[in-house]
Amino acid sequence: MKRADWDNRLSALFEARRRTAWRWGTHDCFQLMAAAVETMREGGAPWRDLDLAYGDEPGAEALIAKHGGPRAFMDRHFDPIARPRRGDVGLVHHDAAPDPAFTVFDGEMHITAAAPRGLVGLDDSRRVAAWSI
Repeated sequence: MKRADWDNRLSALFEARRRTAWRWGTHDCFQLMAAAVETMREGGAPWRDLDLAYGDEPGAEALIAKHGGPRAFMDRHFDPIARPRRGDVGLVHHDAAPDPAFTVFDGEMHITAAAPRGLVGLDDSRRVAAWSI
């Protein structure tokens, strides 16, 4: 369940990360999505007891593979949805990544994703999958 003030918390997270440089394990697609879930959801992220630390691209890939891939990881924690809204999370095609990247939906037709120089907005045509938190 989302916190009562989840929308304000999400806006504050986006503002804080708007110009944050990409860095594996601190500001990348998974970390943005995870931070959004942590800040919006009562009780925080459902995976808080898992060791999800990594510091480079091979570490990130190994971590996701260990959990069965991005879809399997998300399916274990959330219900898939067809029409995401602001505050939902998902996977998108992103120019900076060869594989689908984790993301946070910023509205019905707008997606916010981590990018090399902060955050980038993408339209809904980039959506691969979505989950409600």
